[in-house]
Amino acid sequence: MTTSTKEPHSIERFDRFRDRKQRNRRIGAILVAGALVIAAIVVVSANLLRKDQEVVPAARSPLEGRFLYEVYEGGSGSYLFAMDAAGGPAEDLGVFTDPGAHWSPDGTRILVSSLAGPPETTQPVRPATVASDGSDFRLLDGVQDDTLNLSCTVFSPDGIRLACSGYSDIEDALFTVRASDGGGLRRLTDTGGQPSDYSPDGEQIVFLGEDADAGSGSDESGTLFVVGADGTNLREITEPNSVLAYSYAAWSPDGEWIVFIGAEGSLGLVHPDGSGLRSIPLESELGIDATGGATWSPDGQWIAFSALHGGGENPDLFIVQTDGSELQQVTDTPSVAEFQPDWTS
Repeated sequence: MTTSTKEPHSIERFDRFRDRKQRNRRIGAILVAGALVIAAIVVVSANLLRKDQEVVPAARSPLEGRFLYEVYEGGSGSYLFAMDAAGGPAEDLGVFTDPGAHWSPDGTRILVSSLAGPPETTQPVRPATVASDGSDFRLLDGVQDDTLNLSCTVFSPDGIRLACSGYSDIEDALFTVRASDGGGLRRLTDTGGQPSDYSPDGEQIVFLGEDADAGSGSDESGTLFVVGADGTNLREITEPNSVLAYSYAAWSPDGEWIVFIGAEGSLGLVHPDGSGLRSIPLESELGIDATGGATWSPDGQWIAFSALHGGGENPDLFIVQTDGSELQQVTDTPSVAEFQPDWTS
């Protein structure tokens, strides 16, 4: 994936990694080097010592819940960290996985990819879960077709199904599978995409895809779509190529809004029917450029997102109210890129 000339070198490396991974997936092959993983774990453990020294800005009012987020330092995946929304040190969960990890609805498990397990589970790509502390890896290998990779990125609200991107050298589509064992494959679309979130009632899924008429435009952007959880009522809800590629959108707890990252680094809101499109003002002397992904607080009052700021080379996590007020920085770690937060109660 190529990047905008406005983005720093570290983000270019992140984009090139994802572009390389996507091309590999399309021919049904993902190569994982065990030595690279081990070396990277050592590096991230050292960074944890720095993270323990982080101070969350005192101005932030107490918030409930817990953040899950990804740390990227190069290589073929991301490391998972967690921290209390109220503040405090980050916790290294010891998990190395493909991007797109999400909490289970009850916050007791984390949806990851089979990359998080032993080397023999990495190919084909399958969903897996770990406990909230990163332990107890469980592979969900219920689909017998070894030519089909399944990158599952979100639980249904009842915790029964997973929404997945399915890809091989001959097909690219959206599917769902059972969260219990990864079986019960159901096709939702005839074209590919990246599932972002279920609606609160579990009846719809928002995903990032490609407009059939406009094409991709570039590898930097995509289009948001909503489809029924049964594969019906597919519709486009943003302008073509107006959403940042590889970013994750999220459905508000009341079902009224979907938050997303715009292709030019804005934080946007849109109703599930495509109406009411607007940007959230991010007025700050830091120069905020959103990237990676966004998520809602459990009470729907706040949005957490990752962003570049102040000329820095790596994104940190921020929170803001839905009207753009009370913008506050959550993490401050210049040496690593922190992406794609997910917020559980």
